[in-house]
Amino acid sequence: ALEGDLESMPGAAYDVSVAPDGTLAVVGVDATPDGYVVLVWDGAAWNRVDEDAVRIAASSNTYYAWISRSGQIKIWDVGARSTLLIEGKDIAANDQMLIWLVAKDSHSGSFSVHSWDGFNLQDLGLPATRIAVGPNGMVYAVDDSHHIFAYAGNSWQQMPGEATDISVGAD
Repeated sequence: ALEGDLESMPGAAYDVSVAPDGTLAVVGVDATPDGYVVLVWDGAAWNRVDEDAVRIAASSNTYYAWISRSGQIKIWDVGARSTLLIEGKDIAANDQMLIWLVAKDSHSGSFSVHSWDGFNLQDLGLPATRIAVGPNGMVYAVDDSHHIFAYAGNSWQQMPGEATDISVGAD
């Protein structure tokens, strides 16, 4: 159940992410060469952070990650942008600045779940199309057969039901 009133925000977006600290980041609708603008809400207005996004994940008010139309994965850390050298399809972030990706495996060419801790990219072995992470570190993924999986740090467990997309609240 919803608590409180819904608030209408100015502007429009293709994708949205709310960080655990309440930071709101979106993929806007103004086109760029490889996607759309990346915007962050400061409480009064949208501020342009960067460009070329189609999917976005926010970890805090200074740490965002996104995927471009061509699959480039970009990370914004306190104003500095870096690019991961792997092709991505979906992205999620937790409050510990850990990035979870559905990214292309360099050996098989198929998309699977990976984690990025700022230094190491780890393939977690589950073929997937969508991903989400909760505040407790639990990771959820959906595969191309619409099966839902949960990862608690050491293995994937299939959950009941089917989905095409997945999201987890920050609280």
